Parts: sequence; C-alpha cells; structure tokens
Amino acid sequence: MWNIRCNCGQIFLSRANLVYSGQCSTCAGKVAGNAAAKRQHIMTGARDGKYMSYHLLARWQRGAKRRNMHWEDTIDILTLDKMFEQQDGKCALSGAKLSITSGLTYHKLVLLPNVPSADRIDNNIHYFENNMQLVTKDVNMAKQTSAQQDFIAMCTLVANHNK
Repeated sequence: MWNIRCNCGQIFLSRANLVYSGQCSTCAGKVAGNAAAKRQHIMTGARDGKYMSYHLLARWQRGAKRRNMHWEDTIDILTLDKMFEQQDGKCALSGAKLSITSGLTYHKLVLLPNVPSADRIDNNIHYFENNMQLVTKDVNMAKQTSAQQDFIAMCTLVANHNK
C-alpha cells in the first residue's frame, strides 16, 4: 500500500497498480484509462505500515503462491498492522515480543530476533484474515503443518518433561 495524494489534495492509501490502471476511486482516478488523470496522483511516503514491512508482506505472499496457497487480497499492510496491535505485538502462541519490521528490507529483517511470520490457524484453509495469526518465525517453523491444538499439546509435553 502506498500513500497517494490526488491533485485535489486528498490523501489516501491504495495499491499502486490501481492508481496506474486508473481504477482507484478518488476524483481523478474515476476516469478509467485516462492517462492525464493517472498522472494527477502522486505517490508519497512509504509502503510500510506502522509496524509491518512491505518486504515481509511481499515475501509471505510469494511463499503462499509458491506453495499453491491462496492469499486473500484483503490481507494488506493495514490488516497486518491491526493484527499486530490486537496481539499486543506478541506471538500468538508463545507470547514472545515480535520485532517491529516497518522500514526494513528483507535482508535486515532476517537478522532480527523474533521476526514475525504469518501462520494459518487451520492449515487446511488458505490465508485469510480470520485464519491468520502472527507468530515468531521459529514458532512457525516448529509448528509446520501441525494442527494448532496438537502443536500446543506437544509443546506442553516437552516443557513438562524438561521442568
């Protein structure tokens, strides 16, 4: 998502492809296919959200595509930022504090402790907002395709055995 400023002064969030194609719903963008109208939009700011990096979102989307998993179009930076806030910035399964990734490229992200990872709650269903949670990359790697309740039960057994 980009911050877009219309020639009328209105600022809104939109995907760049909608602006370039003339499909955005602002005053100048309503003229679909009109090259002059498209040029009246100016992209400003960054694509990153308050907490989440566009680079991380793009990587998750590519990973889902590579595994033939559908990624719902409504899951964008704003959705991920909202999810981050709802989880109080913590991993949904371990409670570990997630690293804030906004403004970082992927090469810098991998160096962070507790990098967020998009986890499907039910691995039999695709990526959509009500089937996703943010977890640490390490938790997601350990969970793999386990059902959430099975993963939690296994972690409990391991933790109890090592008290």
